[in-house]
Amino acid sequence: MVKKVGGDDWVIMPSITPPDRSLPISIQKDIVGLEIGASRQFYLHNYPESMKLYNKILDLLEQTQTNINRPIHKGVPLHMIGLCYSSTNEHDKALRYIMLAYIEDTLNVNFKFEDSADAAPAARMLRDYYNINPKILQAVKELSQKAKSDGKWSKILDPNTILQELEVEEKIDSNKLTEQLTQPASKQPVPTQPKLARAYEEAENLCSEAYKVYFRSQNLSESDYNGAIEAAQHCIELSVKALIKLVGLEYHTKHDPSTQLEEVIARLNGLSDYDKVSIARAKWISTMWEWSHSTSIYGSLNVQASNLFREKDVKSAVEYASEMHSCCSVIISRVKNGQVKIV
Repeated sequence: MVKKVGGDDWVIMPSITPPDRSLPISIQKDIVGLEIGASRQFYLHNYPESMKLYNKILDLLEQTQTNINRPIHKGVPLHMIGLCYSSTNEHDKALRYIMLAYIEDTLNVNFKFEDSADAAPAARMLRDYYNINPKILQAVKELSQKAKSDGKWSKILDPNTILQELEVEEKIDSNKLTEQLTQPASKQPVPTQPKLARAYEEAENLCSEAYKVYFRSQNLSESDYNGAIEAAQHCIELSVKALIKLVGLEYHTKHDPSTQLEEVIARLNGLSDYDKVSIARAKWISTMWEWSHSTSIYGSLNVQASNLFREKDVKSAVEYASEMHSCCSVIISRVKNGQVKIV
Protein backbone atom coordinates (compact mmCIF):
# COMPACT_ATOMS: atom_id res chain seq x y z
CA MET A 1 0.00 0.00 0.00
CA VAL A 2 1.30 3.46 -0.91
CA LYS A 3 0.43 6.47 1.23
CA LYS A 4 0.98 10.20 0.66
CA VAL A 5 2.63 11.83 3.67
CA GLY A 6 2.82 15.43 2.54
CA GLY A 7 3.76 17.44 -0.53
CA ASP A 8 5.07 15.12 -3.20
CA ASP A 9 6.40 12.54 -0.73
CA TRP A 10 5.03 9.01 -0.80
CA VAL A 11 5.96 6.04 1.35
CA ILE A 12 5.29 2.32 1.01
CA MET A 13 3.27 1.16 3.99
CA PRO A 14 3.18 -2.46 5.24
CA SER A 15 0.26 -4.32 3.62
CA ILE A 16 0.06 -6.98 6.35
CA THR A 17 -2.13 -5.98 9.27
CA PRO A 18 -0.62 -6.87 12.67
CA PRO A 19 -2.73 -8.88 15.11
CA ASP A 20 -3.80 -7.44 18.44
CA ARG A 21 -1.08 -8.58 20.87
CA SER A 22 -2.02 -6.20 23.69
CA LEU A 23 -2.62 -7.14 27.32
CA PRO A 24 -6.37 -7.64 27.95
CA ILE A 25 -7.88 -5.30 30.52
CA SER A 26 -9.30 -8.28 32.42
CA ILE A 27 -5.85 -9.41 33.62
CA GLN A 28 -3.97 -6.10 33.79
CA LYS A 29 -4.39 -5.68 37.55
CA ASP A 30 -3.18 -9.23 38.27
CA ILE A 31 -0.19 -8.85 35.94
CA VAL A 32 0.89 -5.51 37.45
CA GLY A 33 0.67 -6.94 40.98
CA LEU A 34 2.78 -9.95 40.05
CA GLU A 35 5.32 -7.78 38.18
CA ILE A 36 5.81 -5.51 41.19
CA GLY A 37 6.54 -8.50 43.41
CA ALA A 38 8.74 -10.22 40.83
CA SER A 39 10.87 -7.14 40.12
CA ARG A 40 11.25 -6.44 43.86
CA GLN A 41 12.56 -9.98 44.44
CA PHE A 42 14.90 -9.63 41.46
CA TYR A 43 16.51 -6.45 42.80
CA LEU A 44 16.81 -8.13 46.23
CA HIS A 45 18.78 -10.89 44.40
CA ASN A 46 16.16 -13.47 45.41
CA TYR A 47 16.23 -15.01 41.93
CA PRO A 48 14.31 -18.26 42.65
CA GLU A 49 11.35 -16.31 44.08
CA SER A 50 11.53 -13.74 41.28
CA MET A 51 11.54 -16.53 38.69
CA LYS A 52 8.58 -18.19 40.38
CA LEU A 53 6.52 -14.99 40.10
CA TYR A 54 7.56 -14.33 36.48
CA ASN A 55 6.55 -17.90 35.63
CA LYS A 56 3.15 -17.18 37.18
CA ILE A 57 2.86 -14.17 34.87
CA LEU A 58 3.83 -16.33 31.90
CA ASP A 59 1.28 -19.01 32.87
CA LEU A 60 -1.47 -16.40 33.18
CA LEU A 61 -0.62 -14.88 29.80
CA GLU A 62 -0.52 -18.28 28.10
CA GLN A 63 -3.85 -19.37 29.64
CA THR A 64 -5.47 -16.07 28.63
CA GLN A 65 -4.16 -16.49 25.07
CA THR A 66 -5.93 -19.84 24.85
CA ASN A 67 -9.14 -18.38 26.24
CA ILE A 68 -9.30 -15.40 23.85
CA ASN A 69 -7.66 -17.21 20.89
CA ARG A 70 -5.08 -14.55 20.08
CA PRO A 71 -1.42 -13.90 20.98
CA ILE A 72 -0.34 -11.64 23.86
CA HIS A 73 3.15 -10.14 24.04
CA LYS A 74 5.19 -12.14 26.55
CA GLY A 75 8.59 -10.49 26.17
CA VAL A 76 8.92 -9.11 29.70
CA PRO A 77 8.47 -12.32 31.75
CA LEU A 78 10.55 -14.36 29.28
CA HIS A 79 13.37 -11.80 29.41
CA MET A 80 13.31 -11.55 33.19
CA ILE A 81 13.31 -15.34 33.65
CA GLY A 82 16.36 -15.34 31.40
CA LEU A 83 18.03 -12.69 33.56
CA CYS A 84 17.31 -14.78 36.67
CA TYR A 85 19.01 -17.79 35.08
CA SER A 86 21.90 -15.60 33.93
CA SER A 87 22.32 -14.25 37.46
CA THR A 88 22.67 -17.82 38.78
CA ASN A 89 25.14 -18.76 35.99
CA GLU A 90 22.72 -21.13 34.22
CA HIS A 91 23.57 -19.66 30.85
CA ASP A 92 22.09 -22.22 28.45
CA LYS A 93 18.69 -21.75 30.13
CA ALA A 94 19.22 -17.98 30.21
CA LEU A 95 19.96 -17.84 26.50
CA ARG A 96 16.85 -19.89 25.66
CA TYR A 97 14.52 -17.57 27.56
CA ILE A 98 16.17 -14.37 26.31
CA MET A 99 16.03 -15.71 22.74
CA LEU A 100 12.31 -16.40 23.24
CA ALA A 101 11.88 -12.81 24.48
CA TYR A 102 13.71 -11.53 21.39
CA ILE A 103 11.43 -13.60 19.15
CA GLU A 104 8.43 -12.08 20.93
CA ASP A 105 9.87 -8.61 20.24
CA THR A 106 10.18 -9.38 16.50
CA LEU A 107 6.56 -10.51 16.49
CA ASN A 108 5.45 -7.38 18.30
CA VAL A 109 6.50 -4.93 15.55
CA ASN A 110 5.09 -4.23 12.10
CA PHE A 111 5.90 -6.37 9.09
CA LYS A 112 9.32 -5.46 7.64
CA PHE A 113 10.15 -3.46 10.79
CA GLU A 114 11.74 -6.43 12.55
CA ASP A 115 15.05 -4.52 12.89
CA SER A 116 13.40 -2.35 15.55
CA ALA A 117 13.49 -5.36 17.90
CA ASP A 118 17.27 -4.86 18.05
CA ALA A 119 16.73 -1.86 20.34
CA ALA A 120 14.75 -3.84 22.95
CA PRO A 121 16.30 -5.16 26.20
CA ALA A 122 16.43 -8.79 25.03
CA ALA A 123 18.50 -7.90 21.97
CA ARG A 124 20.83 -5.74 24.07
CA MET A 125 21.41 -8.62 26.49
CA LEU A 126 22.04 -11.12 23.69
CA ARG A 127 24.32 -8.75 21.81
CA ASP A 128 26.19 -6.88 24.53
CA TYR A 129 26.39 -9.48 27.32
CA TYR A 130 26.33 -12.83 25.53
CA ASN A 131 28.04 -11.56 22.38
CA ILE A 132 25.65 -13.60 20.23
CA ASN A 133 26.54 -14.17 16.61
CA PRO A 134 24.73 -11.43 14.60
CA LYS A 135 23.66 -13.93 11.94
CA ILE A 136 21.49 -15.67 14.55
CA LEU A 137 19.55 -12.48 15.28
CA GLN A 138 19.21 -11.88 11.54
CA ALA A 139 17.90 -15.42 11.05
CA VAL A 140 15.28 -14.87 13.78
CA LYS A 141 14.09 -11.66 12.10
CA GLU A 142 13.83 -13.41 8.73
CA LEU A 143 11.84 -16.31 10.21
CA SER A 144 9.53 -13.86 11.98
CA GLN A 145 9.01 -11.86 8.79
CA LYS A 146 8.29 -15.05 6.82
CA ALA A 147 5.71 -16.16 9.38
CA LYS A 148 3.97 -12.80 8.99
CA SER A 149 4.02 -12.93 5.19
CA ASP A 150 2.70 -16.52 5.25
CA GLY A 151 -0.36 -15.46 7.25
CA LYS A 152 0.73 -17.17 10.50
CA TRP A 153 1.25 -14.02 12.58
CA SER A 154 -1.98 -14.22 14.58
CA LYS A 155 -1.59 -17.99 15.06
CA ILE A 156 1.81 -17.94 16.79
CA LEU A 157 0.96 -18.17 20.49
CA ASP A 158 4.29 -19.73 21.49
CA PRO A 159 7.66 -18.22 20.39
CA ASN A 160 9.15 -21.73 20.66
CA THR A 161 7.57 -22.28 17.24
CA ILE A 162 10.12 -19.96 15.65
CA LEU A 163 12.96 -21.01 17.96
CA GLN A 164 12.49 -24.64 16.87
CA GLU A 165 12.58 -23.55 13.21
CA LEU A 166 15.80 -21.67 13.97
CA GLU A 167 17.37 -24.72 15.62
CA VAL A 168 16.59 -26.83 12.53
CA GLU A 169 17.71 -24.17 10.05
CA GLU A 170 20.99 -23.37 11.83
CA LYS A 171 21.61 -26.95 13.11
CA ILE A 172 21.58 -25.81 16.74
CA ASP A 173 21.65 -28.24 19.66
CA SER A 174 19.16 -26.84 22.17
CA ASN A 175 21.30 -28.19 25.02
CA LYS A 176 24.39 -26.26 23.88
CA LEU A 177 23.06 -22.78 23.18
CA THR A 178 25.91 -20.89 24.85
CA GLU A 179 28.52 -22.87 22.94
CA GLN A 180 26.80 -22.59 19.55
CA LEU A 181 25.20 -19.13 19.53
CA THR A 182 27.92 -16.93 21.02
CA GLN A 183 31.25 -15.91 19.57
CA PRO A 184 34.57 -14.75 21.05
CA ALA A 185 34.77 -10.98 21.31
CA SER A 186 38.29 -11.05 19.93
CA LYS A 187 36.99 -12.15 16.54
CA GLN A 188 34.89 -9.06 16.08
CA PRO A 189 36.35 -6.28 13.93
CA VAL A 190 37.01 -2.90 15.52
CA PRO A 191 38.38 0.27 13.94
CA THR A 192 42.10 -0.12 13.23
CA GLN A 193 43.15 3.53 12.85
CA PRO A 194 44.54 4.67 16.22
CA LYS A 195 42.36 7.79 16.40
CA LEU A 196 39.18 5.89 15.52
CA ALA A 197 40.08 3.03 17.85
CA ARG A 198 40.40 5.49 20.75
CA ALA A 199 37.14 7.17 19.78
CA TYR A 200 35.42 3.78 19.58
CA GLU A 201 36.64 2.85 23.07
CA GLU A 202 35.53 6.22 24.47
CA ALA A 203 32.13 5.78 22.80
CA GLU A 204 31.69 2.37 24.44
CA ASN A 205 32.64 3.88 27.82
CA LEU A 206 30.13 6.71 27.37
CA CYS A 207 27.44 4.24 26.37
CA SER A 208 28.17 2.13 29.47
CA GLU A 209 27.98 5.27 31.61
CA ALA A 210 24.67 6.15 29.95
CA TYR A 211 23.28 2.76 30.94
CA LYS A 212 24.35 3.23 34.56
CA VAL A 213 22.65 6.63 34.64
CA TYR A 214 19.52 5.19 33.02
CA PHE A 215 19.43 2.39 35.61
CA ARG A 216 19.75 4.98 38.40
CA SER A 217 16.86 6.98 36.94
CA GLN A 218 14.64 3.89 37.15
CA ASN A 219 15.39 3.23 40.79
CA LEU A 220 15.05 6.64 42.46
CA SER A 221 12.35 7.08 45.06
CA GLU A 222 9.17 9.13 44.81
CA SER A 223 10.79 11.91 46.85
CA ASP A 224 13.45 12.39 44.21
CA TYR A 225 11.46 12.77 40.99
CA ASN A 226 13.65 15.69 39.97
CA GLY A 227 16.73 13.49 40.50
CA ALA A 228 15.23 10.89 38.19
CA ILE A 229 14.57 13.56 35.54
CA GLU A 230 18.15 14.80 35.84
CA ALA A 231 19.52 11.25 35.53
CA ALA A 232 17.36 10.48 32.48
CA GLN A 233 18.48 13.69 30.74
CA HIS A 234 22.09 12.81 31.51
CA CYS A 235 21.58 9.39 29.93
CA ILE A 236 20.17 11.01 26.78
CA GLU A 237 23.10 13.44 26.65
CA LEU A 238 25.74 10.74 27.15
CA SER A 239 24.15 8.51 24.51
CA VAL A 240 24.31 11.29 21.91
CA LYS A 241 27.90 12.11 22.88
CA ALA A 242 28.82 8.43 22.50
CA LEU A 243 27.60 8.46 18.89
CA ILE A 244 29.61 11.61 18.20
CA LYS A 245 32.74 10.07 19.74
CA LEU A 246 32.19 6.85 17.80
CA VAL A 247 32.94 8.55 14.47
CA GLY A 248 36.02 10.37 15.79
CA LEU A 249 34.48 13.79 16.46
CA GLU A 250 34.86 15.89 19.60
CA TYR A 251 31.43 16.68 21.01
CA HIS A 252 30.42 20.20 22.02
CA THR A 253 30.65 20.94 25.73
CA LYS A 254 26.95 21.57 26.22
CA HIS A 255 24.00 19.49 27.34
CA ASP A 256 22.53 19.17 23.85
CA PRO A 257 25.25 18.32 21.30
CA SER A 258 22.71 16.90 18.84
CA THR A 259 23.53 19.40 16.06
CA GLN A 260 26.54 17.16 15.33
CA LEU A 261 24.41 14.10 14.56
CA GLU A 262 24.08 15.09 10.91
CA GLU A 263 27.82 14.55 10.52
CA VAL A 264 27.57 11.31 12.52
CA ILE A 265 25.18 9.88 9.91
CA ALA A 266 27.48 11.09 7.11
CA ARG A 267 30.43 9.21 8.63
CA LEU A 268 28.62 5.90 9.12
CA ASN A 269 28.39 3.70 6.03
CA GLY A 270 25.89 0.83 6.00
CA LEU A 271 23.23 2.19 8.35
CA SER A 272 19.81 0.60 7.93
CA ASP A 273 16.74 2.81 7.51
CA TYR A 274 15.84 1.93 11.10
CA ASP A 275 19.27 3.11 12.31
CA LYS A 276 18.85 6.41 10.47
CA VAL A 277 15.42 6.95 12.01
CA SER A 278 16.84 6.18 15.46
CA ILE A 279 19.59 8.79 15.06
CA ALA A 280 17.10 11.32 13.68
CA ARG A 281 14.92 10.72 16.73
CA ALA A 282 17.99 11.17 18.94
CA LYS A 283 18.40 14.68 17.56
CA TRP A 284 14.98 15.95 18.54
CA ILE A 285 14.80 13.96 21.79
CA SER A 286 18.12 15.44 22.93
CA THR A 287 16.94 18.93 22.03
CA MET A 288 13.57 18.42 23.69
CA TRP A 289 15.04 17.22 27.01
CA GLU A 290 17.96 19.69 27.23
CA TRP A 291 15.81 22.06 29.28
CA SER A 292 15.43 19.46 32.04
CA HIS A 293 19.08 19.61 33.09
CA SER A 294 18.86 23.03 34.71
CA THR A 295 15.17 22.78 35.63
CA SER A 296 15.65 19.49 37.50
CA ILE A 297 18.41 21.12 39.56
CA TYR A 298 17.33 24.75 40.00
CA GLY A 299 13.57 24.59 39.52
CA SER A 300 11.46 27.14 37.64
CA LEU A 301 9.63 30.41 38.39
CA ASN A 302 10.81 30.34 42.02
CA VAL A 303 9.40 26.82 42.48
CA GLN A 304 11.92 24.27 43.79
CA ALA A 305 12.78 21.38 41.51
CA SER A 306 11.59 18.90 44.13
CA ASN A 307 8.03 20.27 43.79
CA LEU A 308 7.87 20.43 39.99
CA PHE A 309 7.75 16.86 38.73
CA ARG A 310 5.20 14.05 38.86
CA GLU A 311 5.39 10.30 38.29
CA LYS A 312 4.17 10.62 34.69
CA ASP A 313 7.05 13.03 33.97
CA VAL A 314 9.58 10.51 35.28
CA LYS A 315 8.03 7.65 33.27
CA SER A 316 8.26 9.73 30.10
CA ALA A 317 11.86 10.76 30.79
CA VAL A 318 12.96 7.20 31.58
CA GLU A 319 11.28 5.91 28.42
CA TYR A 320 13.18 8.41 26.28
CA ALA A 321 16.42 7.66 28.14
CA SER A 322 15.96 3.95 27.46
CA GLU A 323 15.35 4.63 23.76
CA MET A 324 18.47 6.78 23.47
CA HIS A 325 20.68 4.26 25.22
CA SER A 326 19.29 1.56 22.92
CA CYS A 327 20.05 3.70 19.87
CA CYS A 328 23.61 4.26 21.05
CA SER A 329 24.14 0.60 21.97
CA VAL A 330 22.75 -0.72 18.68
CA ILE A 331 24.90 1.59 16.51
CA ILE A 332 28.07 0.77 18.45
CA SER A 333 27.24 -2.93 18.18
CA ARG A 334 26.74 -2.65 14.41
CA VAL A 335 30.18 -1.03 14.10
CA LYS A 336 31.68 -3.67 16.38
CA ASN A 337 30.21 -6.47 14.26
CA GLY A 338 31.35 -4.91 10.99
CA GLN A 339 27.80 -4.26 9.75
CA VAL A 340 28.45 -0.49 9.74
CA LYS A 341 31.75 1.12 8.77
CA ILE A 342 33.19 4.44 9.95
CA VAL A 343 34.32 6.49 6.94
